[in-house]
Amino acid sequence: MFFYLEWYDTRLSMPALWDALQVPETFIDITQLVSTAGAQGIRPLIWLPDVIFPDSQSAPVTTQQYIRLYPNGEIRYMRHMIISLLQSTFSYEQYPHDEQTIIIRFYSLTMYSSQLLFVAPTETAPSGINQPGFSFANSYNGEVSFAQNPLWNLVDSSLSYTSMAINQYFGTRSTCLITITVSRKQSGLVTRMAIPVLFLVLLAGIAFWADPNDRVGTTMTIILAVAAFYIVIFNNIPMVGYITSFDSYILGMFVTLFGCCVLHQSIARLKVTDKIHKWPLRKLTIRILECFGRLVMIPE
Repeated sequence: MFFYLEWYDTRLSMPALWDALQVPETFIDITQLVSTAGAQGIRPLIWLPDVIFPDSQSAPVTTQQYIRLYPNGEIRYMRHMIISLLQSTFSYEQYPHDEQTIIIRFYSLTMYSSQLLFVAPTETAPSGINQPGFSFANSYNGEVSFAQNPLWNLVDSSLSYTSMAINQYFGTRSTCLITITVSRKQSGLVTRMAIPVLFLVLLAGIAFWADPNDRVGTTMTIILAVAAFYIVIFNNIPMVGYITSFDSYILGMFVTLFGCCVLHQSIARLKVTDKIHKWPLRKLTIRILECFGRLVMIPE
């Protein structure tokens, strides 16, 4: 992500300072100045906000940055960084039909909201277009890069500024809150995971028209096949402590296969047990059980 801040430091807008620097350009690249001064053992006293991302797993990795000082004391600070965020608001109960909200927030570590306040940009960019507080970068083909994400669809995004208490022991901080709502692209997951399991269960339903002696073995084989398939796709299911929609789907398939095994075994017992052979309702019961199993499996 690109992180961009602007502020004014009136201490650096002195005309005498700029006359002494004799800089022909409209700004000074402080990034280069800090790097050169640091190599000479000098630490320029330029104030920078101590911004932190409280939800980051580790310190952000900065790949590039620049700090520019303008004659009127304006400072523009940009960082391109890679950051991993913890998202406690994620819920996978509807997986793979889930919709998630990504929250990115940052504030000053040491300064209260009365000392440092984040506000929306009020000036226009060099192109003359109003500068948004938050936007997505474009890819090489000119389209929004996030919109081409192979796993998620962009639903909505917003930016807000608020005051937030870090905890009960510290005062409030001026906080910038970015909210991105995305929905999972589910067609590929359903095609690769849900439909093959459904076909395996339908095979168990076809067993009601097979030889009665082979029905139990066929259904048990299908149960083992579904279990093996579930182990393979388990890595694609979020490791959470509650049941997701896909877990319920697989559990329903196992219950259906278990019911098929019970029906097949009951029918087999009715056909081979000598004591039941004399029961006048034996054939009717077998027919009822077979019709029940076929009627249950056909809607599957």
